[in-house]
Amino acid sequence: MKVIDFTEEELTRKYPKRWEHVRIISNATLQVVDEGVLAVIGPQWCELTEKLSKGGYAPNRKVDMLTSHFEGYKPARLLVYKDELEENINESNHN
Repeated sequence: MKVIDFTEEELTRKYPKRWEHVRIISNATLQVVDEGVLAVIGPQWCELTEKLSKGGYAPNRKVDMLTSHFEGYKPARLLVYKDELEENINESNHN
């Protein structure tokens, strides 16, 4: 199984800025699974933190962005998997 390629629009879309408060939505349930201050952003994950009342920030917690997306940033990318085994069976049935 593999993830289908991203479109040009998805590759060039804007992401939230560091230190912005974000909410993370699960691709599977479309429910909020986490929220906090965006400390670090990577291609397949991000790290959230919280500002502490006594000053400073809490330790970062990592979020898998292959199974989630940022609320309000469109297009929200739901992962689409392609079953190569099923595709091979369908191709052989058409031959």
